[in-house]
Amino acid sequence: AKEHGLLLVERVNSPQNGEPSEKTINPVAGQPSIALRAAALARMPLAPTLAMLSFLVPEAGGRNDAPSLFCERDLIPALRTWMELAGRAPAEQRGAALIVADRVLGRLAECEEFAEEPFHPAFETEEAWDKAHETLKKDLRELGVETWHSARLGPEEYAGNLLTQVRELAPEGAVNELSWVASLDGRCQWSPVSEADCTAILEDGERFLSRFPRDEWTPTVHLILAEAYTVTVAEISDEGAGEGRKTELEKRATAHYRAWYSTSANTNARNRALVWEEIWALDAGMGPWLLVAPELKQ
Repeated sequence: AKEHGLLLVERVNSPQNGEPSEKTINPVAGQPSIALRAAALARMPLAPTLAMLSFLVPEAGGRNDAPSLFCERDLIPALRTWMELAGRAPAEQRGAALIVADRVLGRLAECEEFAEEPFHPAFETEEAWDKAHETLKKDLRELGVETWHSARLGPEEYAGNLLTQVRELAPEGAVNELSWVASLDGRCQWSPVSEADCTAILEDGERFLSRFPRDEWTPTVHLILAEAYTVTVAEISDEGAGEGRKTELEKRATAHYRAWYSTSANTNARNRALVWEEIWALDAGMGPWLLVAPELKQ
């Protein structure tokens, strides 16, 4: 898309296919970039757009080799400019801009100000870290961004509230669809500290498929739903009434795997072989394994 001097080049095939030696597949492998698509729909000026997208550029070597992210210094100025521009834009463009912000805010957990302990030498004392933490929270609140902190140890995180605003600004159309894709992108994944509740993902995913016509996002949603059904299956007890429930969920998972296999443009032979093996295993009563955490596999 080329709007207002902004040219965004999108590579449809994501490199996130997993290591060849692993029997796993990333549900979002091969889907378009949500952030790039939203940026194209937002049609904001080039410089602030690139400033926001720069936070999503993968760092070579992974998180441990990436430079420290001081959000008050780096993110807040870019986000403030972006939100000011969005506030002056028509409703649908503003909604698209909020989706870009939503994607970038997924990095809040990496903010040094939100670290569980003030390990970074930039904070000489715990009081200095506390002040930086509260300043960042205050600036985020002023920009309409909500955060949350789980009961377990870990950093403060973005609460995802901007997507609700997107759906009010764009109740239908491409921007609305993209907001639901962004929500489903969070997926339902098992945690070692709590049971996975896939209810919202299952309801939203099934509603997405019935509401929106088949397009480039459809195969991803099928695989996300297959994952959510199999994670749910893996947590149901083999005893009592749970067996019938497991069988029904496995049938639904199989249907979504088959739908992905028939509709996906992901031509990676390894990924397609793994999905076909999972379909065969579920049909044979061997249970799910492809998108299930190792701790839940029998």
